[in-house]
Amino acid sequence: MAKYFIYPDPNIYDTSAVTAGTISGSSTKTFTPNTSAITNVGRVTDQNIGSVISNVAQYDAIRIDLGASSSPNVIAFYHTAADTNNLEIAASNSATSYTTSDHVLSVSDDFTAGWVAHDITVSSKEYLFIYNSTADDWNYLAEIVVGTKYTFDRNYDLGGEFGAEFGVSNLESYGGIEYSHKRYGKKNTWKLEWTRLTNAQMNSLLSLRDAVEGSRFKFIYYDDSAFYWVRMSDKSLQKKEIAYQTFNTTINLKEQIA
Repeated sequence: MAKYFIYPDPNIYDTSAVTAGTISGSSTKTFTPNTSAITNVGRVTDQNIGSVISNVAQYDAIRIDLGASSSPNVIAFYHTAADTNNLEIAASNSATSYTTSDHVLSVSDDFTAGWVAHDITVSSKEYLFIYNSTADDWNYLAEIVVGTKYTFDRNYDLGGEFGAEFGVSNLESYGGIEYSHKRYGKKNTWKLEWTRLTNAQMNSLLSLRDAVEGSRFKFIYYDDSAFYWVRMSDKSLQKKEIAYQTFNTTINLKEQIA
């Protein structure tokens, strides 16, 4: 498989973007807002993978307002523990209903702890609906990312740097004795460089940078073996023109633990 980034549509982080409710109906589904249907529904877009929603019974639903007509191509879920649920996903320009033709994806997953991502096809829709179609409660969901999956047009150059931080602070007493304090666990780091990118390839990376506003929003990096919740530095993805419409750029990433 290829390496890729999954980055969010920034509109999902607006304060009123996520609404809890219930789904009813057959060929035409009706969404009825109900703030008590799901406990702490706002946690699905709070950029924190450590806190979960709860009380998600069958036919309970999450509506995500994408802000305007939007065409995301991926949805990713983060669970803090394993769970088995069937989900139905639809997209519509109505805030309260959708039809069979608006159906986007059926998810039948034994969710493991961590990220699970699914490709989707949505064309110019404002609202995304996700509802639990299983008779059991949907548990352990901490985060949803709806947005763009960018598969690397080509791999980064040889010489990439892959490091780690361990959150260790060392202090030395007046007597010369050193003390160590561990503040958090391991965080992976990456420094990746691309040279001689075409204008189109550079613009694809700039779309990522602008969507997450530099270091503001976290996003997902898949390195061909595992998913990582990461943040880029503000100096990442600055473009250097080395020839006509030919560019070099670098990205610095740090793994996020929540």
